[in-house]
Amino acid sequence: MNETKTHENGSKTVTNPDSESKTYNRGGQLVEQTSHDRAAYLGKQITVTRDGSGKEINRQDGWGK
Repeated sequence: MNETKTHENGSKTVTNPDSESKTYNRGGQLVEQTSHDRAAYLGKQITVTRDGSGKEINRQDGWGK
């Protein structure tokens, strides 16, 4: 089940405890941080940025690449 938290700046963080993924809105883009990714086995966290339609437009690993 997702839990939504609204921050003072108006952004929202959606946390799914089952998948340990977090999705929040930054500048109209959905940004998804998922620890259950292949790279997580290497100790990295993956940040996925999606546009309004859910299409992936950017992906960063924990090293900022």
